[in-house]
Amino acid sequence: MFAITFAAVLWGTTGVAVAYLDDLTSLTATTIGFYRLLISAVALLAVTAVRGRTGGLLRITREAPGRVILTGVGLGAYQALYFVAVVTAGVGVATVVSLGVAPVVTTAWESIRHRRRPGLRTVTTVVAALVGLALISAAAPAQAGPRPLAGLLAAIASGTVYAISTLLSRDLSQRTDAMTLTTTTSI
Repeated sequence: MFAITFAAVLWGTTGVAVAYLDDLTSLTATTIGFYRLLISAVALLAVTAVRGRTGGLLRITREAPGRVILTGVGLGAYQALYFVAVVTAGVGVATVVSLGVAPVVTTAWESIRHRRRPGLRTVTTVVAALVGLALISAAAPAQAGPRPLAGLLAAIASGTVYAISTLLSRDLSQRTDAMTLTTTTSI
C-alpha cells in the first residue's frame, strides 16, 4: 500500500513540477522529459543490477525486441506530449484530458479487437473515471496555459500514446516482472 501511495504522489505531482521548472528555467518541456527519463533509467538500471536481475533485461529484449522498442518510444513520447500539454494548456487540462483519453482508447481498441461491445461493467467504470476526472478539474482553479488548443491536442495525443504503449506491453507484462519491464522499456 505504501508503494502505491508513494507512486501516486510522485505521479500526481509531475505536472506541477514540470510547470514549476518551465517557469523557473529555460528548459523546454521535452528537455525536462528527457532528463526525467534519463535519471529514471539510470536509477532503474542501478536497482536492477543490485537485485541481480540484469539477465531478465537481456531475455525480454531478445524475446520481443520490437515490442520493447515500441513501448519505450511510447513511454518517452507520451511523457513528452504530456509535458508539452502542461506548459501550453495548464496542469489541470493536461492531466484530466490525458488521463481521460487513455481508458477510452483502450476500451475502444479492445472492443474493435474482440468485435464486441464493451460490457456494462467496463462502460460504467470508464464513465465513472471520466466523471471523477471532470469533478476534479471543475474543483481545481482554472489556470489556462498560453496555447490551450495546442495543449489540448498534445494531451489527447499523450493519452492515446499511453494507451497504445500499455496495449503493446500487455503480453510482456504477463511474462516478466514489472521492474524488469519498466527498466527495459526505459533504456
